[in-house]
Amino acid sequence: MSIYNAVKRHCRQAVFRLRPLFLGVSVTVCAAIAASVVANAQSQAQCRIDSARAETFKAAARGDIARLLLPAQAPWYVGDLAFQDEAGRDKRLADFKGKTLLVNLWAAWCKPCREEMPELARLYKQTADENFAVVTINVDRSPEGKVPQFLREVGADNLPLYLDKGMTTFKAARRQGLAYGLPFTMLVDEGGCLMATFTGSAPWGGRDAVEFLRAATGKAE
Repeated sequence: MSIYNAVKRHCRQAVFRLRPLFLGVSVTVCAAIAASVVANAQSQAQCRIDSARAETFKAAARGDIARLLLPAQAPWYVGDLAFQDEAGRDKRLADFKGKTLLVNLWAAWCKPCREEMPELARLYKQTADENFAVVTINVDRSPEGKVPQFLREVGADNLPLYLDKGMTTFKAARRQGLAYGLPFTMLVDEGGCLMATFTGSAPWGGRDAVEFLRAATGKAE
């Protein structure tokens, strides 16, 4: 029996003993619990906290980067987080396997995002590399038209446009107890494992950010 089915069965049995009238509700609740247990088990199997690497990039963090930095406290594989490109094609973070990623979740209505997007655009220009990528994912529910216009207005239209109308990426991070608002940024290693998070606008286009990311990718000078 799979982990998912075993957890769901035991959960339903427990709920049935306590509240027989709510067995129907328990099906949905227990399925969600089982899915969470499976996801955590998969993350544990695929990811490990790299303490040495974390200490390296923590030591390299300066200014606002250091203030906003929160190294990952538990393994989380984020490669399955899904979204779409500008043409509507399905994408996953696993599509960038082999690269260290700076994944930024943002929205056009978010004032701090308006300040941060030009910074990410500058970072994107400075760090074009086969081993690193900036992945900015817009989570507006109705992005048609206004998001490309927004990027042009703030001078960030050099960034590749990725969309997540259902906010599934943000909701997944929130379920992990990591995301509380926008902008929200994740530092992801080459295998799709979370290394650190940042909540709030950061000066990604500055020297402090570039040096921090060089340390995170093992290219510190």
